[in-house]
Amino acid sequence: MDIRWYGHTAFELKHKSLSVLIDPFGTDVGLGKPQWKSDIVTICNKTYTDNVLPFLQGHPKIINQPGEYEIRDLFIYGIRTAMKETEDGKKRENIIYKFEYENTHICHLSHLGEKLTDKQLEDIGIVDVLLLALGSDKTLNIKESKELIEELDPRVIIPVDTSSKSEAIGDSPIMPEFLKIMGKSITEPLEVFTADKYPYNPEKTDIIFLQKTSFK
Repeated sequence: MDIRWYGHTAFELKHKSLSVLIDPFGTDVGLGKPQWKSDIVTICNKTYTDNVLPFLQGHPKIINQPGEYEIRDLFIYGIRTAMKETEDGKKRENIIYKFEYENTHICHLSHLGEKLTDKQLEDIGIVDVLLLALGSDKTLNIKESKELIEELDPRVIIPVDTSSKSEAIGDSPIMPEFLKIMGKSITEPLEVFTADKYPYNPEKTDIIFLQKTSFK
């Protein structure tokens, strides 16, 4: 299963003829006018759906609420969580999506902003690849993210900085701090990460960076 990153918290999972688009965005994010085409679309908060619909081509299956879904041989689990509390004391919903294909487990946290409960951790289960958003006031800070990583124990982390408009990892204001606290260093970004062919090491967690994919 190939993983690509399109900026912000948007990723694509693709295996053979099946494609899954995670957290697509509209023009409100400030990354231009997107053109999305996919078989399945997952959205972390139902209220974002209207912002995305004008930019979706074709008739994809849209998932924007918690639950269990089976599409062909892909299993998708939506787990209800929340973003960080706003100044007025409100918490907006955030849906974590776990994707399972054969023996590969991919987890997308989206705008997770709170510590997970034991039940939520149990629902997530095994994580081979963790898609982690940093740099937003909606999400966990670096210290909180590290604590969550220790709980989830993923084999690979693909972190992205949602606060930076630059495509260069070195230009990110938050990534050096994240790498320092994780005891890692910057590596050359990949165009695509193939999750089911990576040589996972059960004794450690690797950090992989992705280049931002341009719209076709």
